[in-house]
Amino acid sequence: ERQINQIIQHAIESFNRSNSEYRILLTDFTQYEKEQRKLLFNAEMSAGRVPDIVIMSTESNTDSVVDDYVKSNVFCDMLPLMKMDTTFHYNDLLGYVSKPYQDVDGKQYVFPLTPSAKTQFGTIKNFEGPMTVDETFSMRNNLSEGVYWTNNDNAFQIRLLQSTMNDYIDWKAMTCNFNDGRLENVLKLCEEIPDDGAKEGLKTVDEQFIAMREGRLLLLAYDMNSLYRWFNMKCYIDNEIIPVGYPNSERQLYVENTSGCFYSITQASEHKSIAIDFLEYIFVSMSDNNYNSGNYAFYKQDIERQLQQYENQTFVFWEGKLAIYDDEDTENLPGTHFKLTKEDADEYSDFLNEIDAVLPTDSAVYFIYEEECFSDKIHTPEEIADIIQSRVSIYLSERS
Repeated sequence: ERQINQIIQHAIESFNRSNSEYRILLTDFTQYEKEQRKLLFNAEMSAGRVPDIVIMSTESNTDSVVDDYVKSNVFCDMLPLMKMDTTFHYNDLLGYVSKPYQDVDGKQYVFPLTPSAKTQFGTIKNFEGPMTVDETFSMRNNLSEGVYWTNNDNAFQIRLLQSTMNDYIDWKAMTCNFNDGRLENVLKLCEEIPDDGAKEGLKTVDEQFIAMREGRLLLLAYDMNSLYRWFNMKCYIDNEIIPVGYPNSERQLYVENTSGCFYSITQASEHKSIAIDFLEYIFVSMSDNNYNSGNYAFYKQDIERQLQQYENQTFVFWEGKLAIYDDEDTENLPGTHFKLTKEDADEYSDFLNEIDAVLPTDSAVYFIYEEECFSDKIHTPEEIADIIQSRVSIYLSERS
């Protein structure tokens, strides 16, 4: 959060120096305790002091602050503003900063400054892409001895419930169907999954990569937030990787809902086009301040910039470890040598463009869903599905 705050401050200073007509004034609510921030911000809004731009950070995957404000109609749809603005280059944006953050009506109320790219990956030897629940368990239940589906069954069980939640909801009609047998089936499948944490010998990333390389581990959840991490995984497992995500009926590629920073423009803003322009100042500030060592990407050219960082370097895998060397130092080095190429950069771009959605762990419906699915009360899967159906139906009815 501190580095993002510095990026934003630098962008404001740059904007104010270059613009003679408008100035951005910053009100920083992070100086207050978390419990006070929302109260103080809401008080400002109620008093008519509505800002043009709101930048919010979430602290966990269940932090609902962004979802709460989106549902309260505080923010405007940024999509037409981005498309119409000639300085924004909307058509050059990578898909993962737009498509996963659009609602069912194709409206985008927030823009992620730290977009999520964490999901499950496998190899093209074993997978073709995202799968349904039935396809997942058909394959999972027929594993060879000594082969693991994931390194953490507990996490897989939780993500399975998260990724299937929207299968039972029609958000356009604001109706749901949790008690048609599908959720009951998923809950029964979850009961069959061992309640294990990280498996012995698969607790570190290096161990997990080696297990994938040897065919002992099929899927790994990994935060693929840079070209380096994409190529690092490829080199370690010595195979082509493919995003598999988490099971759902539409075979959508879900990424995990990680804590992050989000940019939005208020409905009441009279300077929406200027507010969109300011996003570019943030992008430039990230570049000027070498944000995350340059490992960020909003446009495809950002990935090409990352590629250039390794133009004169070679990745060397030797005795279970991967290291990077300058090309001139690798001639006599043992091991397998890899060069990061434009083809690798294109593969990584394709992955970011293929991301469809973010796991809905910050929504009010999910809190109902989670509360009942993981309740300490003893209920059968059928009873749990009926309870969720009743509670979510009431919630959707109140909001329709």
